[in-house]
Amino acid sequence: MFEIRSYTKLELARKYWPDTPRDESAVELFRRDVRRCRDLMGELRKFPNYNVNDKHYPAAQVAVIVDYLGEP
Repeated sequence: MFEIRSYTKLELARKYWPDTPRDESAVELFRRDVRRCRDLMGELRKFPNYNVNDKHYPAAQVAVIVDYLGEP
């Protein structure tokens, strides 16, 4: 079962893309998935401190991501 907690972007990317050979590729694929989901992007932008270039997701943002993308 996936734990809702704070994650770095790389940690979360690796949860969603564990078989990707390079960390950079996993992050890019994860970012692509997030950007493609416009409703998810809208929800993330509601957080006052959200920045698309952030390297860290607080637990509340992780919960929103999982709501839209499903559990990794």
